[in-house]
Amino acid sequence: KAVRRLYDTESVQIKWPNDLLLDGKKICGILSELQLDENGVIDYAIVGIGVNVALSAADFPAEVAATATSLNTSLHKDFTCDQVLVAIMEDFGILYDKWLLLGADVVMKEWQKLNCTVGKHVLVKDNDQVVFAGTVIDVDEEGAIIVRNEQGIVQSFNFGEISIR
Repeated sequence: KAVRRLYDTESVQIKWPNDLLLDGKKICGILSELQLDENGVIDYAIVGIGVNVALSAADFPAEVAATATSLNTSLHKDFTCDQVLVAIMEDFGILYDKWLLLGADVVMKEWQKLNCTVGKHVLVKDNDQVVFAGTVIDVDEEGAIIVRNEQGIVQSFNFGEISIR
């Protein structure tokens, strides 16, 4: 939401579970880890966000040049990394407050609105090995993707990564 607002674009979408795409190319990756206490309550969470802000096309290695881009290059803007960081932290704070007050459902609904994965044919991978292939038919309330293969078998995944085909 912060990138969409700052760059005045609707083209940024979420690829399950943790990437941001701009016109199908990766501009951001998000990794998170959490620790639960003995009662199953979140003790802490660590979130790492990497955003391609000001890289030129020549800055990308050949193996990712076709699948990655930067915000300034693609959207013909000239924002600094600091400006992008401030926008992200502002929106992160707003979403965190919503989560504290209203629970995860509110944040999940906003996440689902920006998701571009439903309806796409995907390869589900775990440790770079394909474990399932099919079409994403939904994302459940806990963030797991629901995938149906060509034989009609439906499986839920709350781990791994996907390649959109």
